Amino acid sequence: MDFEKAFSDFLDTKEYDEAERALFEITRQAFMAGWLAAQNNNPNKKILEINKR
Repeated sequence: MDFEKAFSDFLDTKEYDEAERALFEITRQAFMAGWLAAQNNNPNKKILEINKR
């Protein structure tokens, strides 16, 4: 089995889904901690807009 096939097979597993959910939750919690540290009490308010060219 080559690397790409093994990696593709791994992406189709329950373990990958669980790891992906955990990484998402960690990222979300870190963002929320930064948000709260910045003393912004409205997490739905846009604080940054990136203009696309």
